[in-house]
Amino acid sequence: MNDNNFRYLAVIFTFIFPFHSALAEWNPQFYPPSTNQDNLVIILPEGVVEHFALELDNIDITDLVITHNNRLNYRPIEALAAGQHTLRLIALDNLGNSIEKASWSFITQGEKNQTAKAEAWLTSASFTAETLTEFSNRLKSRHIGSNAPHHSIASGGGQVYGQAQGENWVIDAQGNYLLQSEKSLRQTSAPFDIGEYTLSANHYGELINTRFTAGHHDTGLDSLLISQFYRRGLSAHIASKQDRVAASAFAFNTENTLGTDNVSGISDQNNRINGFSTSIKPFSSDQDALKLMTMYYDGERTREGIGVSTSDETATGSGWGVTAEKQWLNNQLKFQSHYARSRFDLDGHEGLAPDDESNAFSILLEATPFNQILLDKNFNLTVGSKYERIDTFFQSLANQGLASDRDAATLYSNLYWDNLTVDLQLSRETNNVEDLIGLPTDKLQQFLWNSSYIFTLSQGPNTWLGSPYINFSGFTSLLERDKTPNGYIGTDTDSRSSSYTVSGGSNYEALYWTLSYTNGSFNDDANTNNDTSNELTSLGFGWQARHNLLLNGNLQYATFNNKGTGDNSYDTQIGIGLISEVIQEKLNLNINYNLNQSSGDTDLPDRHIINTEVGWTFSQATYNRPGFSLALRGSLEKTNGNTAFTDNETSYQIFAIFRISVPLSGQY
Repeated sequence: MNDNNFRYLAVIFTFIFPFHSALAEWNPQFYPPSTNQDNLVIILPEGVVEHFALELDNIDITDLVITHNNRLNYRPIEALAAGQHTLRLIALDNLGNSIEKASWSFITQGEKNQTAKAEAWLTSASFTAETLTEFSNRLKSRHIGSNAPHHSIASGGGQVYGQAQGENWVIDAQGNYLLQSEKSLRQTSAPFDIGEYTLSANHYGELINTRFTAGHHDTGLDSLLISQFYRRGLSAHIASKQDRVAASAFAFNTENTLGTDNVSGISDQNNRINGFSTSIKPFSSDQDALKLMTMYYDGERTREGIGVSTSDETATGSGWGVTAEKQWLNNQLKFQSHYARSRFDLDGHEGLAPDDESNAFSILLEATPFNQILLDKNFNLTVGSKYERIDTFFQSLANQGLASDRDAATLYSNLYWDNLTVDLQLSRETNNVEDLIGLPTDKLQQFLWNSSYIFTLSQGPNTWLGSPYINFSGFTSLLERDKTPNGYIGTDTDSRSSSYTVSGGSNYEALYWTLSYTNGSFNDDANTNNDTSNELTSLGFGWQARHNLLLNGNLQYATFNNKGTGDNSYDTQIGIGLISEVIQEKLNLNINYNLNQSSGDTDLPDRHIINTEVGWTFSQATYNRPGFSLALRGSLEKTNGNTAFTDNETSYQIFAIFRISVPLSGQY
């Protein structure tokens, strides 16, 4: 904007402080802008109690001023013109009298400020943090053991979030920290350390989007080779618009990592994987277009010694894989396939165990033939089939939860009709995939179901029913021998397992309750293991008795019968809790009682556990203002043996607690 086109903004603003004296003597501080778009900042002395108006070049701008405590902040809507400007601060009293408290002149440079405007890349930023520090001192204790922690402990933690945005980029940061002075309770070796953190930088270009991520995150891959791999590490991703072509490179620790010893996650060469992936949509950039993906990884992981060895061994692994997925008919028909080739060495290149090269393959076909309105209610039905073949010795350091040695076929369906949900699954699985000589092949057949219905809110005379719901779930499985090699001298396989659960409950405005019953059984027709049966009944409730009083409780009763020995055991668990704000925002009370009681043919000691805390808050925490509280916390545990007198013992601890909570927040 040039001199001729410069326009001043005229608005009316009143900044109000509690009024104690008219137009007292004090001196504000003014911080002129560095560029023609920077903020104009005025700092008032502490305790100023007057009303104000603010003028820029004889135009009232006070309605555009942002106030916080004793700070006045004005950001020009448009860049100021080159030249001299005048800012006046006018004080007003309740009778309408006014006086100019201060006047400042400052100069902006046109060409220089236009350059500064072009370089003003930061459009917004925000920061929040939730922190809690606790100092505890054990005042009294009994029978807590020789390994009890110190009498005085400092502990705590916090969550931190931050974001900065520009015109075409975003930086996100989040993390937490850990404070623990007691060595036996630390999650890392240091008393103060970082926990999990993630730092992500995204740039959105006209043709290409890029992302760099450090800290704890996932690879973003879900395949037989690399899946559900959430660790600390580094990754970079580049993709064209609509992700038609994309590529990623990554390096991760193979174990869950906390602390600053390995802050990047990749400095430990013995516990690290490196890899990359690529994807392409060769025919179209549509969301349901054919997508092909390739991936590769290699790495090492330290594991405990094998056999009689007590030293750590290093397992090595590498592999590559391809996936293909396609959707048709607005996502009503879905196809997905994975193939992986893995090389894995249990004890590393220098160990005696051989390298294992193996394959894994899966294919999925899913259809949604019905997704429409049926009898005025939403009706959705999905059916699908999946086949997996995982070689006997298949292992991947980047998919450690994958079960190997199985050839499985699965049929499933998911039905949703208004408040009714029904999920069904039928599967058949065999092991000894590679037909190893001398090993038997077993066959497992399973049927699983889960169904639920939520009733609409009861009205009129049926209000006492609340909003009830019911659920019925369970499984039945048959494990039997499919092939037995000649000369095999091992045990036979022929067993049946089943379990079902019926549950229900209801929700009210100030109350909820839930009731469930589970029945399970195991029958071994090969007489290798004893037949068993078990039952579990549980009841839970929660009641907001008053606005400042919450009661909750649970009751469980379980039975277990070993039909081979004739032994029976019975277990009862009772839990009752009370949370009360005795004095609003000042005095809080929390009490919990738990009973674990066993009987029958086993002599497990009964346990009574009480935990309680009374807390007094001196100052409530608000953003950018700390809160302080004191508490008295105690725990008591009493054990009673049914026949063994030595099990009878009572232990307790009493602590004095001082807490400091500091929520922080800021934005630009």
